[in-house]
Order: sequence, then structure tokens, then C-alpha cells
Amino acid sequence: MERLQDIIDAKPAKIFVLIGINDISRNIPDSIILDNYHKILKRIVKGSPRTKVYFNTLLPVNAAFEKFKNHYNKDQHILYLNEQIKKLKYKNLTIIDLYSNFLDENNHLKSIYTKDGLHLNNEGYEVWRNVIFKGKYLK
Repeated sequence: MERLQDIIDAKPAKIFVLIGINDISRNIPDSIILDNYHKILKRIVKGSPRTKVYFNTLLPVNAAFEKFKNHYNKDQHILYLNEQIKKLKYKNLTIIDLYSNFLDENNHLKSIYTKDGLHLNNEGYEVWRNVIFKGKYLK
């Protein structure tokens, strides 16, 4: 949230938010992560009321890569926060469900979209791009 004020001060037309997986890896309680979501959204609405906010659901992860062990086996937290993200209601807020676009048959991040089980590769970013453009969020 440290850099948020610089963004708000610029009064952008749109802000895309994807945040929370690192907090999950640090075992920050879901309630605190959710409270931070509300703080972020309230600050944006107050400081830049015309800005359209696009809040993305968290992406799945894939523990088969064994590189980011603190991020794995926390699917219940990702699912819970995604449910809560979908319930957010603020002025000029749109929710983008990224999660469902990246799932494999085991409900993990598809291995073709990552090299480490956490971060997207080029193919993963292409899927994200397509979600944004097909949803016409950049119009």
C-alpha cells in the first residue's frame, strides 16, 4: 500500500489490482488481507473517485514445482479470498475472475502457464491479456 498514494494522485482512468498471494504465504490471516482490500478500495474511491477499479481474483498455484513452498497448500485461503473479492461492492468497481481461467484438472495453476508454480510465463500472461480484452475492460 506504500505506492498506492502515487497512483491515486495521478488520477488514472483505470486501476487493475491483483494482490494477496504473498500475504497468504506469510500466513497473514484472511481477515486482515480482506481488511486491506477494503482499505485500498476506500482510498482509491476517496482520492480518485472517477477511477475505474478492476479487482482481480487471486490466481491458483501449483505445488508440483516445489519452488515457493510457503505459497503452496493454501488453496482454501485463495478460494476464500476469491469468494470475498467477488462480494466487494464499491463505486466504479469491477471484479475480474482470473482464477477459473488458469485451473488444471486438479484445480491448480496449469503447468503450461508457469515455470515455478507461482509466477506466470508468457503463455500465462497471454491468457490474462485475453481475459482483459475479451471482457472489454480496456475500452
